[in-house]
Amino acid sequence: MQNFVALQAGKIPHPVTGEQVDAQEVIDSYFKPFAKALFKRGGHPVFMARKVGGYIDSWNCDGDPQWAATAMMHFMLVSF
Repeated sequence: MQNFVALQAGKIPHPVTGEQVDAQEVIDSYFKPFAKALFKRGGHPVFMARKVGGYIDSWNCDGDPQWAATAMMHFMLVSF
């Protein structure tokens, strides 16, 4: 799975509390429990990088979506 993230500048309402917080704080509140479950099942981050260059191309999205970062995770899907 690869995630592309566009962080909004300034404060935004937290989706659960409604409190005004930085977008990075919202991402952190999502990722921490997700990462714990991921590691518990043998998954792990492959890489994460912030956007540093200009926009080159897109597939199945309009214009320049203003990505701020990208990340890729390795999942272990196990069923019993």
